[in-house]
Amino acid sequence: MTTDASVGIVLVNYNGSRFLNDCLRALHAGTVTDFEVILVDNASTDGSAEEACREFPSMTLLRQATNLGVAGGNNAGIAYCLDRGHRFVLLMNYDTLPDARMLEELLAVAVPGVLVSGYTLVWDDSGRSNSHAGALDWTLGRLREPFFGGVMEARRGAREIDNADTCCLLVPREVFGAIGVMDAAYFMYYDDTDFIVRARRAGFRCVLNPAARLRHYERGATGPVSLSPISVYYSSRNRPYFMGKHAPSWPRYAVFLLYFSVTRAANLLKWIATGDFQRPAWMLRGLVDFARGRMGPMNGTVAHGSGTGA
Repeated sequence: MTTDASVGIVLVNYNGSRFLNDCLRALHAGTVTDFEVILVDNASTDGSAEEACREFPSMTLLRQATNLGVAGGNNAGIAYCLDRGHRFVLLMNYDTLPDARMLEELLAVAVPGVLVSGYTLVWDDSGRSNSHAGALDWTLGRLREPFFGGVMEARRGAREIDNADTCCLLVPREVFGAIGVMDAAYFMYYDDTDFIVRARRAGFRCVLNPAARLRHYERGATGPVSLSPISVYYSSRNRPYFMGKHAPSWPRYAVFLLYFSVTRAANLLKWIATGDFQRPAWMLRGLVDFARGRMGPMNGTVAHGSGTGA
């Protein structure tokens, strides 16, 4: 089955009534109209998918019986887009508000073999960025985010980056043919970093176009990373899993494990000293699940490497 639309836009929704329809309105008000929206609903209970379909009846809804997470939800949307023959798949967060020219600017620098990241801004009018694009520190297993908190003029042009997230990522279909889809074992957090690393190691490039702008109400589904137990759990579990898969060498991985252990212990003591016992419990749960190979959703059974196409 094929479609005339060159871009399939995948939005993974979970109880997104606060943001979803605003995001869809902004997409449809943009300068590019040659796209199909695929809404993957991860078993929402707030009626957000039904509300969106009432306002946008031409949108494709892929309703899931259970919450597949960001990675699994994206995989469902990607599979649909590939079956429909879309040339590009745009992975987007539903808690975003794209500028009118965002898709046009993404496509303007979309050449064969290149993934294009949009430039995310905070929700206010300050013009500051909350983009996580940048590079990776392979010794400490940390993301280097040089654009985060800064202000960059759109006219400065696209630049090559080592890492991006799937808040707004335009992917040519040939990438999926070469490396497969997202690793569903992550469920959420580090699934996008894993995907970019695999793409770059397969010879693809990734660029950031600061002219492709959108506002991002970051972590609209989970809450701020410093506060949300969900964020603490998945980041504690998935970061060592990611490094175990991709660290360039065993010595680098050993240094990372030492650094990670010391910093987790420091966080644990800091939280307990302030009377916070919830986040330590979720951190320890994440670390135990990593050690036991429990990936996917909490207490899940998704195998390591699932969905990588490897």
